[in-house]
Amino acid sequence: MTDKIYNNVHFSPDYVRENPVIITIKSLDKKFDDLTHYNLVRKSVKLKQTLCSEPYFLWGGFNSSQLTFECYADALKDNAPEGKIQLTITPTVYKDGALSERLNSEETALFTGYIETAEPTNLPQHWKVTAYDRLYRVRNNNIAHWLSETVKIAKENGKHFTWREMIHQIGAQLGLLIYHDEDLPAISDAVFFPDNQDITTENGVDLLRDFALCLQRFGIVDGEGNLRFIEAQDSKTGTECYCIDTYDPDKLRYSAGHVWLPKFFTSEPRSNIFYTTGDTTTEEDYFNNWYTIKNSPVIGNQDYINEKYGCDEYGTPNPAYSAANMPAGLFDTSKICLTSGEEFYQQEYNIKTYADPTIPMGSVLHIRKNGVVVIRSYIMQRTITFISRQAIQCEYSASNSPYNEAVSELDYGVRSANVLANETSAKMPFISDGSNLTKLRAHKVLSKSDYAALKEKRADTIYYVYDDSTS
Repeated sequence: MTDKIYNNVHFSPDYVRENPVIITIKSLDKKFDDLTHYNLVRKSVKLKQTLCSEPYFLWGGFNSSQLTFECYADALKDNAPEGKIQLTITPTVYKDGALSERLNSEETALFTGYIETAEPTNLPQHWKVTAYDRLYRVRNNNIAHWLSETVKIAKENGKHFTWREMIHQIGAQLGLLIYHDEDLPAISDAVFFPDNQDITTENGVDLLRDFALCLQRFGIVDGEGNLRFIEAQDSKTGTECYCIDTYDPDKLRYSAGHVWLPKFFTSEPRSNIFYTTGDTTTEEDYFNNWYTIKNSPVIGNQDYINEKYGCDEYGTPNPAYSAANMPAGLFDTSKICLTSGEEFYQQEYNIKTYADPTIPMGSVLHIRKNGVVVIRSYIMQRTITFISRQAIQCEYSASNSPYNEAVSELDYGVRSANVLANETSAKMPFISDGSNLTKLRAHKVLSKSDYAALKEKRADTIYYVYDDSTS
């Protein structure tokens, strides 16, 4: 793994100290003139980015980035800044303390989004601005009607959307363009989006989050405004790592205790019916860090899974299927279990240091103390603060905790829940023939002749028989 301290040398702390960057906030719809260091309040420009907002490492994050700044300009005296904006930084070359060259070919967009609030301050012509990328604007968009019609029409024409195709369609519906199709792994071409359920309420961003979790990706809108699916590298076998060894010790906080690693995944309902976890206790689930994907519309409901397996009314799959031969187009949850030595080591930490703001989110990060690595983790959250044109401070952080709460097997709440479950089970319908009690599993409606031809008449089934003889 290659150790790096910057992504672009012209944005590295040592270079920027001698060659100030040009900071520009552009109005992409031309509602105001460009804002630069001349009319941006010093230390006010802050960009907050988040891949995973959970207290543990889990794929599927889909969080909007936030840009805040204070500005002033004669043209904004009576008109608050509004519209679509973009924050860019451009490196320079200084000689003898004077600007010699502006490296326009290396201009980098850090944020593209929309101004949501602009509040006047106590100073004349000054505005305090908050902007978010497009994920914020579409975070509550319900796409149920569009999705229902799209899936219905496709199904009528014998078309089944793959996950990749559906991700692109949902993204386009939300105005989130995906220019980096290589971000999505090959499995997105092999799994079909379920098309058997009534779609009544679906949030577009939540659906993309579900896709990202199953594909082991994080979603983010990049600096250019494009939707990206970020892959965090294996912390042992990844190709590159960013290192920090120069920082104020008072601005570093970290945990040296146990690091919880993602390992086992399953789903409810279970998409791979041959993949069993065994009878585990809550303590075992806690220490094994089991994570259950529950009721995910991108995996499908029980009816969809049974249909794919060709199950009979008792849930027994077609014998043609096995652990080595699952139905085509069905997601195999076991594929995201980390059982081949993969490691995503996310140590909990928080640090403020001067750094290159173009280092990719989700990068493997090592922090050294006296030449020894004391933190192995990822850049999961970052706040970039432009202290000045010559000092760019980055606050990096990540969290680490187990998926499941540790609960003793003798805990009162667990025992109470078990009692309630047993009471509920005891009240389920039974079939009685006067001597035996059998749990009801199914019912069938069939003709008298079909009933007579049955090779096996099951005790756990009620048969409704009608007379099909001719009069």
